[in-house]
Amino acid sequence: MLSTKEVNRIVQERFAAWADGPLARVLDLYHDEARYWDTRTPDAVVGKAGLARHLGTLMEDFDLRFAVLEEHRLEGRDAAIALWECAVRRRHADGRAGQALMLQRGMNILEIRDGLIVRDECFNDAAALQALPANPA
Repeated sequence: MLSTKEVNRIVQERFAAWADGPLARVLDLYHDEARYWDTRTPDAVVGKAGLARHLGTLMEDFDLRFAVLEEHRLEGRDAAIALWECAVRRRHADGRAGQALMLQRGMNILEIRDGLIVRDECFNDAAALQALPANPA
């Protein structure tokens, strides 16, 4: 069983990596058997190859800046629930963040095995991200 401090470190590192990238750094946090689900995926994305495709597209399209508001350890498990707020901007073709900003709140359930994230379930209004205007070329 991991200490609460270690679970907290992994949770914080997950959100920091998503904001700062690159994708390889994000993928390094996930177990080879990781299962990821968000409100845009009808079924879980399984494994690092699936994560690379799904998260790569998300990170290429959007600049995500998270602030973890609350974190709650799940008793008796190497897992936590994280409540967060995220500033989202659509990216330009060259990777720069655009001007239009959307604030979102959501929650993730994160489970850890062997020091890596093995389950990541993200609950937010991901469809709303499409309302962010496209950036001029």
